[in-house]
Amino acid sequence: MITPTAMSAMLAGACLWCMIWMAVNHVDEVPYLRDYVSLSQLKDWIARHPQLALIITETVNILFHGISSPASIAFNLGGTLINAAVIWGVIPSQNIFDTGLSKLKAAKSKFEQEMKRRVASMNKEAA
Repeated sequence: MITPTAMSAMLAGACLWCMIWMAVNHVDEVPYLRDYVSLSQLKDWIARHPQLALIITETVNILFHGISSPASIAFNLGGTLINAAVIWGVIPSQNIFDTGLSKLKAAKSKFEQEMKRRVASMNKEAA
């Protein structure tokens, strides 16, 4: 049975890891960190090593919050659910969307160049 205390702890763990993952998404904006690592490097590494990424996040989770009480276990479980969702859901879908978006941008650029060429040829014929 999930008690209100356990549900609150799970929600708190999920919220903490949501904030941590949001901070990871802004690693390119931290002046000293961007010299050493980029968001694309992190996402590529996580995409190539999802199991190890989950083990690392769970190790951090357990080291910080322990397993000494039911509330801390519920807290860890909330974090585990978010970590698994990000590692196996969000990051792979971001890679898919980034690839599709880059293809759309390339097609748009090609279309704009073709339109400029046609307008230039029409202006040349009119003059």
